[in-house]
Amino acid sequence: MSKVISFSISDRYLSQIKALYPNLTENLAAKQFLIDQLDASLDARLDNSLDDKLRILIENSLDAKLDDKLDAMEKSVATRSLREIEDLGNKLSHWVSGFDDQIKNIDQEMKDRLIAIDDQIKAIEARLDENLDTNLDTNLDDSLDSSLYESYSEIFNDRPDESLDDSLDTKLDDSLDKEPVTLEEIILRKKAIREEWQTLKEILGQGRKDLPKSIEGLRKKAIREGWPRRDRENRKEYQIPVAK
Repeated sequence: MSKVISFSISDRYLSQIKALYPNLTENLAAKQFLIDQLDASLDARLDNSLDDKLRILIENSLDAKLDDKLDAMEKSVATRSLREIEDLGNKLSHWVSGFDDQIKNIDQEMKDRLIAIDDQIKAIEARLDENLDTNLDTNLDDSLDSSLYESYSEIFNDRPDESLDDSLDTKLDDSLDKEPVTLEEIILRKKAIREEWQTLKEILGQGRKDLPKSIEGLRKKAIREGWPRRDRENRKEYQIPVAK
């Protein structure tokens, strides 16, 4: 590096000498002598450690620039990484929120469908009960209704029943002999002994206070208490158990 500086300085001095003494510099021997003298003079004056100083100066400059670039690059990478991480966190949060909303919507939709299905089942049950009751009412035997009506009239009016069998009379007589009873008790016992097979609608028509006030309620009570039941001529008949 010092040689390069020496050559550069000697060239500048040589140009000045050539401008002042053009005839002298045309002589090659004189020219070479001047160059050698200039180089020797410059070499003597230049510091021997100039190369090391220049190298250290250049290295320090390069190191400083490299450090600056590395710092800038590191900051850029860190900033970009933080931005990317933040963007990823926002996307993940948005995705989780959307997924949670979808789960809530699905849950609400399932509840609505279950409610709709339950309403449909109840409507079907109601239609089936209505159709069953209608069919039973349509197929009722008028003569049987009339006979039952007459029998009930005779019982509630306390009129003698010519068709009562001997066992009924015997049971009534025995009960009268054992303990004093009122006329109302006799009628109730008489009715309990002669209990007929009846449809739920006929039982409901009696207006008994100890029984449910709807056909569905009677049906559930009959199933729960195990009432005797029989199917006869498209009629589902029940027999109310006599309380002991």
